[in-house]
Amino acid sequence: VFKGEMCPSRYQQFRDSLDYVTYLYNYCSDMVSKLTASPDQRRVQMERGRKLKAFEDRCIQVLSWVQNEGEVRLERLSEPGDSLDAIKNPTKEFERFYYQGLRGQV
Repeated sequence: VFKGEMCPSRYQQFRDSLDYVTYLYNYCSDMVSKLTASPDQRRVQMERGRKLKAFEDRCIQVLSWVQNEGEVRLERLSEPGDSLDAIKNPTKEFERFYYQGLRGQV
């Protein structure tokens, strides 16, 4: 359809309709993009929540250990030694405890 073959009012109606269809297409395209991104965002939030829960569980384990076994070990390590062996043994025990903690076995 050429511009010269249509009367001006019909041409304007055609242009308006075409502009509106273009607007609707762009709007739908934006909505599809948002709907596609929504599950991805939800998945990221769920992964963060899972990691936070795992961290919280690990903190509870550590606190429980500190309140129970940790206090017993700390009391033993805080007793002064009266010989070189009495000083070396708690030092070795602390080193073993420290490396277990680094590996997450505490």
